[in-house]
Amino acid sequence: MAVFSPTVVRQPRSHDLIDDPLEVRGAGIGFDGREILGLLHEAGAATVERRYTRGEVMFGEGDPGDALYVLTEGAVKLSGGYHGGKEVTLMLLGPWEFFGDLAMGRRAYQHARAEAMTDCRVSKVPRVFVERALRTHPEIALKLMDLLRMELVRHREMAACLRPHKAEVKLARLLPLLVQRFGEPQDVGLVIQLRLTQEELAKIISSTRESVGYALAGLRRRGVLALVAGRMVILDPAALKRLAAETVRNEQHQLQLRPLADVYP
Repeated sequence: MAVFSPTVVRQPRSHDLIDDPLEVRGAGIGFDGREILGLLHEAGAATVERRYTRGEVMFGEGDPGDALYVLTEGAVKLSGGYHGGKEVTLMLLGPWEFFGDLAMGRRAYQHARAEAMTDCRVSKVPRVFVERALRTHPEIALKLMDLLRMELVRHREMAACLRPHKAEVKLARLLPLLVQRFGEPQDVGLVIQLRLTQEELAKIISSTRESVGYALAGLRRRGVLALVAGRMVILDPAALKRLAAETVRNEQHQLQLRPLADVYP
């Protein structure tokens, strides 16, 4: 099976970025998934490739974890449910990122629901082939350990978007992550190619659609963000980074000034 070229987020050329405020990792995100898939192919692992259309579910929360999935094209949403039948978005994945719960030698179950956010192409490596490759090629085990470390980093980055109280600050932390995965520098600014509704953004940052709409309007008034053809465009990456950092510092300062009885009733 051929290994397809990843979508690369290139370094912006004409937006007066200073020290890359959004830390766009052009060769970082996704290349580990491409490498592990190549190693598994070399070890003789069989893979199943499938295309999904937007909204199609790849597996549900609680389904058996019987394979390693590598996204080769498109975008995937991992989500979970909680009380009241509500849904929270746990992660958005771009090309060449891996996903799926997989345990060696015992049963595993999916902790999240995987849904195609766009038309997607996914390579699925059944567990039996992963286990066989690990026994015969120890270097693959080391690479999988590194992938698990990267997965923890991804979840910590997403969790950091939830800590601030204000939706505007949550968005200021989320948008750089979206740029890393789905951003493309154009003349108008850094364009996030993945289209997200206000409701979808609210599910990512654990907010409401109304709060997200108000926060987006505030970012537009500041000249930080624009909407072009339904896509978010970052006009001033440095201001976006300052907004996230300064507002978080202000909230921490206010928390320090509150009486302990208010903080710990």
